[in-house]
Amino acid sequence: MLSITLTEIAVIKVIYMTFDIYLIVLALVPIVVGILLGLMRGSRRSVLRLVLVLLCAVGAYFLKNIVAEKIMTVQIQGQTLTEIIINAISQISEQAASLGEVLVPIVQILITVVVFLLLFEVLLFLTWAIVFPLCKLFVKKGKKKHALVGGLVGAVQGVAVAFVLCVIVNGLLVNVDKVVVAMDNASNGNSEQATALILPSYNDGITIIASENTDGTQGDGGTGEQPPAGDGDMQQSMEQIKGLLTGYRESKIKTFLCKIGDKPFNLISTITVDDRKLTLSGQFDAISGMLKLASQENMELVNNLMNASDFKQSGADIKKLFDALDEMNKGLPTEAKQTVSKVVQTLADSFIPADSPIQIDTSILDFEKVDFSKEGTVIEHLLDYSTKPINEFTTETVEDIVDNVMASDIVLPLLSAQTEFTLNLDQDKQDKVAEIIDNLAGKENAEQEKIDMLRTFFGLNDAAAN
Repeated sequence: MLSITLTEIAVIKVIYMTFDIYLIVLALVPIVVGILLGLMRGSRRSVLRLVLVLLCAVGAYFLKNIVAEKIMTVQIQGQTLTEIIINAISQISEQAASLGEVLVPIVQILITVVVFLLLFEVLLFLTWAIVFPLCKLFVKKGKKKHALVGGLVGAVQGVAVAFVLCVIVNGLLVNVDKVVVAMDNASNGNSEQATALILPSYNDGITIIASENTDGTQGDGGTGEQPPAGDGDMQQSMEQIKGLLTGYRESKIKTFLCKIGDKPFNLISTITVDDRKLTLSGQFDAISGMLKLASQENMELVNNLMNASDFKQSGADIKKLFDALDEMNKGLPTEAKQTVSKVVQTLADSFIPADSPIQIDTSILDFEKVDFSKEGTVIEHLLDYSTKPINEFTTETVEDIVDNVMASDIVLPLLSAQTEFTLNLDQDKQDKVAEIIDNLAGKENAEQEKIDMLRTFFGLNDAAAN
């Protein structure tokens, strides 16, 4: 357990309980300033300044992507920012290196949001210092200053500025909170495990670092080693971030800003990559979904599958894994599914050596198209059929087996690629399966690729060759 003093806990509580106040201050300052300046400027010049402020927001919106793309290509010590990010990711592990190009857009989106905010502030200053004084030469004060109207217009100007600032801050907080919640759930509330999800281990793997057990002894996550210096600080930072966001998560201000600001924030945080519109919200949804799969239970299932050599032994674990994938996939928007597909396909390609006898077309791992619930049902049926006694194994049963497997978009390709995972049936059952598959192969619209996979999966290739 993390060692945090009562004083530190009190400070954290004060901070996150008053976090809403920070946003209120952020909103009130430009509104109050706008009212005061409006009262002094009068109605005409206040309207002029309001128009300039709105043009600043429009200008920042149209310039943000151009500037952000330039930043990504700026040379820093002979490398672009994109290359620096990819190289940094490659330091984590050999497999992580392949994810560099997938993760770069997320960094670019964050840069785009920051660039928009900076451009907006810079344009506000330039229009106030240069453009507004020039325009005042042509927009004279009226005989009546109309200070009250000027104050009202100034208030509207302040609201416009406050809206931009609060929408961006709220959007960033909400999206970071998605990832923090997903990490917390994946680690069952254990901050040390949550930290381990994002920290490369000092053992070239991912481990749970040392912690204090309930009996006062020191735990080591099963590694028998002490964590590297600085990991404790990371854990404490994670706790502080969680504390900050927990208080804000249920606040009425957050709910209000989400209602009025989600669409504008998505517009601001959108970039185009390979003709795809990517948003910060969609990309963080994808990260949250993948973190859900990184729970200890799911990782144990993956380890079991890596060590399994028999379908009957591994089938139940595959079914559980498909159930977890189905639960995660149902809650993802289309953009997040596309990103998850790309990450999973990239990782699958990197884990399978080019000279491996097991080669899988990773394009089948398409989270937009695959029905993981259906795939799990296919596994369930196969397990059931593999244990049926021979006297229950009728022609109808064989046809049912083949129909189930043929309906699969992912189970059949994955299992047929691993020859050790064939569904080993006794000779009588195999003969019936072979007959059904031969009949399927003889049809005009037969999917030959799937027919070959079926023969491989049922261990009939040798028989077909003979």
